[in-house]
Amino acid sequence: MSANRTLAKLRGISEETIAEIDALHIQLEKLVSRATNGQFNTSVYNAIEQIENKLQVLWEFGIDPAFHHWKHLYEFRCQWLGRKFKCRNTGEEFIIPEDVQERDFYPFGDCFVDVGVLNGYSRFGGPVEEIKNVIVEVK
Repeated sequence: MSANRTLAKLRGISEETIAEIDALHIQLEKLVSRATNGQFNTSVYNAIEQIENKLQVLWEFGIDPAFHHWKHLYEFRCQWLGRKFKCRNTGEEFIIPEDVQERDFYPFGDCFVDVGVLNGYSRFGGPVEEIKNVIVEVK
C-alpha cells in the first residue's frame, strides 16, 4: 500500500513525507504478515500501534486509535490464519488463507465458514468440524 496521492495533495503533504508514509506502510505489511494462528504477540501489536500513530501525525490528523486499521487486522488474522476445517460429508478440507479479512465467507464441501468480525460474530454451516492441534503453514 502507498500514500493516497490525491489526499496528500489536498492536505499539502510534501513528497518527503509521502515517501516516509510509503515506507511505514511497508513496515506495517511486514508486521501484519507475522500473524500466526493463536500466536498473538503483544510487542508486534504495540509496534503496529506506534506506526499507526506516526502515520496519523504525518497525515496531520489527530492521534485517534478508533481509526487504526492495521493493529485490528493483525489481531483478527492471529485468530483465524491457518485454521483448518473439514467437511464431514465430503472429506474436503479448507485452511483459512493468509489474506483473510473480516466478513470473508468460505464455502467448501457441504459447509461454509464465515469469519465474521473481530470480537463479534463468526458462523459455521453444514457438517463442518475444525481440525484442532494442527500447525498449518500458510503460504
